[in-house]
Amino acid sequence: MGYGPHSLVEICAKLTILTKIGANDYNGRFSAELYMQNPVRTISSSDAKATLGDVLSSLDSQGPVEITRNGKTVGLLTLPPLPPVDANRLASLAIAYSKGLISWPQIAEETGASYGELLIALGLKNLSIPIIAPKKRPEQLAFFHQILDKAAARQQKQ
Repeated sequence: MGYGPHSLVEICAKLTILTKIGANDYNGRFSAELYMQNPVRTISSSDAKATLGDVLSSLDSQGPVEITRNGKTVGLLTLPPLPPVDANRLASLAIAYSKGLISWPQIAEETGASYGELLIALGLKNLSIPIIAPKKRPEQLAFFHQILDKAAARQQKQ
């Protein structure tokens, strides 16, 4: 299941256990409410109508919006669900990732999978996370060569 730009760590689940006992109860059942990093904002229906464009453009950055009328919830605006991640494709990309042939941003762009989903795919295939040495910048190399030159000059003096 894809979470888009949000990782599994960023998503917290709030489980509410319903313990109502009676004829029409939820005995033994629970409901799960998923909240992204941002809590659900609440606005009135008249404010939603007046600022609909702003509300829609803020869904990605500020999270879902609950719309109320006379204090009662009448709607909830959220982003559309993301298509599910192809598990077989993610598994094959996880193999390439563990060998260092593909980067995490490339996998995320292609599949929409979160880093947590990639870690799960690596674990299911018993693969390790690749150790990637960052490329050295020219100024780093110049500084390194300067140190080696000074060390060589010092050694020649002795």
